[in-house]
Amino acid sequence: MKNSRLLIFILLTSVLIGAMFISCDKNEQIPNELKSVDFSSKGFVGTKVAYKSDNSVKLAISNDELINSFTAYSSKYDLNKKGKSFDILEIEGKYYIRFTNTDDSISTVALLNDSSKFKKEKNKIGNFNLMYIGETVCTTEACAVCSGCIPDGNYCSNGTLDARDCTRTTSGG
Repeated sequence: MKNSRLLIFILLTSVLIGAMFISCDKNEQIPNELKSVDFSSKGFVGTKVAYKSDNSVKLAISNDELINSFTAYSSKYDLNKKGKSFDILEIEGKYYIRFTNTDDSISTVALLNDSSKFKKEKNKIGNFNLMYIGETVCTTEACAVCSGCIPDGNYCSNGTLDARDCTRTTSGG
């Protein structure tokens, strides 16, 4: 009897711990109105990865998927950066994803309300605006702790400080 209780306890504990690990990397539940949207970061630039509701941007893919997609893009375009974490930022009413890389540099890409890749698709569903990864990635090491260099269309702006090492990578997805 004691062995079966111990076995049940171990099984339940394993299931609970496993559920915690799985849910830690999942983002909030996608609202029902957006269930049919194909959110993906495959190809990185121009892809639908988030939505905006009530002045809040929410990621619709897993954190790991986004970081891995950025790292693959970085390798493809010889940036040779490997993302280790990211933040979604709002700067002067515009949204960005800022990756912190394993070499402590930062790479920033815009989150846009539309994309040339999906021009024929609706960008708004109900009260939700779909958000796309922009086509320009701006990377800096010298200004990694300040506002860094940020995308401004197909170019990079140095932000509040002069990030002299700001590197621009632009691709059409």
